Amino acid sequence: MLKQKARLAVLWSSGDIVIKNGINFGVTILLARLLTPTEFGTVALLAIFTGIAGSFVDAGFSSALVQKKVTNITEESTVLWFNLILGTIAMAILWITGPLIAAFYELPVLSPLIRVMAVNIIISALASVPNAILIKKLNFRLLTKINAISIIISSVIAVLMAWYGFGVWSLAAQMLSLSLASTILTWHLSTWRPSGVFSFPALKQLFGFGGYLFASSLLNIIFVNSYTIVIGRYFRVADLGHYQRATGLSESLSSLLSTVVGRVSFPLFSSIANDKDRLHRAAKLSVRATMLFNVPAMLGLFVVAESAVLTLYGDPWRQAVPYLKILAIAGLFLPMHSINLNLLLAQGYSKEHFYLEMTKKIAGIAFLIVGAWYGGVIGVAWATLALSIISFYINSYFTLKNIGYGFVGQLQDVLPILAVGLLMILSVFLVGYQLPEHSPLILVVKIATGVFVYYVLVKFLKLSAFTQTMDLLRKVNSRDEMGEV
Repeated sequence: MLKQKARLAVLWSSGDIVIKNGINFGVTILLARLLTPTEFGTVALLAIFTGIAGSFVDAGFSSALVQKKVTNITEESTVLWFNLILGTIAMAILWITGPLIAAFYELPVLSPLIRVMAVNIIISALASVPNAILIKKLNFRLLTKINAISIIISSVIAVLMAWYGFGVWSLAAQMLSLSLASTILTWHLSTWRPSGVFSFPALKQLFGFGGYLFASSLLNIIFVNSYTIVIGRYFRVADLGHYQRATGLSESLSSLLSTVVGRVSFPLFSSIANDKDRLHRAAKLSVRATMLFNVPAMLGLFVVAESAVLTLYGDPWRQAVPYLKILAIAGLFLPMHSINLNLLLAQGYSKEHFYLEMTKKIAGIAFLIVGAWYGGVIGVAWATLALSIISFYINSYFTLKNIGYGFVGQLQDVLPILAVGLLMILSVFLVGYQLPEHSPLILVVKIATGVFVYYVLVKFLKLSAFTQTMDLLRKVNSRDEMGEV
């Protein structure tokens, strides 16, 4: 029963992410043609501030609801009311500090812009608990419906506003309308409703797990968006726009799998957290299956980076190409980061998760400063790559300690896939070398070549990752797959 539920969850969650990423990808191409790198960079300047404020809305309690095997209406309602209180405070802080942020970057438009985007925080807080409950129940079918409708609405609004010359406001409207539509649909389609109770004991109990998770999330948000302060303050806003677009294109592929893995693996790992053997087998299967798809995606993006940027976004975005190549390699192991961290959280080790995040982020800030100082914006990209490799090793430490599946074991499972991936990009490079300058047709030929070569090689060599993944997708019997592999 668990296997069938997990299989359906993977399929629906994958569909959800594919739809969201697919629409986002197409809309971003249109917006990149209508807007300038400077306008994208202007909105990116605010990411760290809205991200920090948004982290206070949830404070890890929604994830605590997912991790806890059984919850009641008192706990769920308490989390919702607490999230709304923190969201209101965070929104007020952004309204007050808006002029100071604008003065720091010497861009007056940031003051009204951040005040409008601050409203997004309280809107998101309203949907935090209903979403968590849907995830806990692995009801990704409903989440897919909600997200698909929401992103279509927000995308239409953003493109129309950009077309009529609203500039940065079209990007702000996209984020605001996405949250608004999603929240309205979640409450309309979800059966969950809160009670009027607020329990401090329930909040205190959940804080044991959620508090450390909140601290970890806050550290991650600060670090992930710290490049916006460094680039935005000491380099051109257009440089930030180019880097942000390279990051967006890279993450549109790497985060596709890591998000699916994260949304499904956390509740699934939580349900078998007390069985170390099953958890080990589930982790091993997750690593092989996700990297089977992520390796060709990221290596493929590396080899077609220039063709992709020029074809999709146009020549004004050429500066993003070297950033994209480095960030594509940095995203290679991103799904494995998610798997290792979710294994830790599923077993209730939120405190250890916090210490891991703190260690990585301290190292990351140091890398970022050194990279920017000596290499400028390209140095920031190299710092991101270095941290990605180190983070993989650090994240796997507790996985080795808890279930005996650490850095070496995971790397051994991935090395055959990496070898095939390298042969794939060699074939794409050789084909591209024989073709004329970049065009949409050339990009399609390169991608088709890579997909064909990779598929033939993994099937011909009978990689265990390929055969196991295909067997898992074909099996429909009622036995628990996680206990058999």
